[in-house]
Amino acid sequence: MLKEQQIKNLESAGFKRWTKGEYDRLYIAATDIIAEDEGFQAQISRSSKFEREIEATKVYVDVKTGETVIAYGFKSFSDHKDFKALVDAIVAEAIADETVKMVEACKKYEIIGIRYSRESYNVGDEIPASADVCGSDDEMLHINR
Repeated sequence: MLKEQQIKNLESAGFKRWTKGEYDRLYIAATDIIAEDEGFQAQISRSSKFEREIEATKVYVDVKTGETVIAYGFKSFSDHKDFKALVDAIVAEAIADETVKMVEACKKYEIIGIRYSRESYNVGDEIPASADVCGSDDEMLHINR
């Protein structure tokens, strides 16, 4: 089951929530998924068939299970694997736990620890959501240069 913050993150990424009966899903238009991808945009400009295939493709995340579902518009849709990778990347970024995002951000720097209030955390520690790791205070991030 998706957490409320993950749902908000997906909505911020362009997903629209739809509920009916026992269904609770977050849909996004396939055209929105490929909007920034140059490879897919080039294919659309060369082929109206490809454009119709994209427009007929349905993408949603099931809120109850967290499963991403892609219902391709045509069986001949040629780039299933590339499209699925694009969808998976968008969904993964939107629903990633804040702790995971912070650890990934920390990998860009040689950080020896993070200080929050009177407590200190080492890289890899689970840090509470209330920790302000993006503050400008020099005490917040101790970077080994």
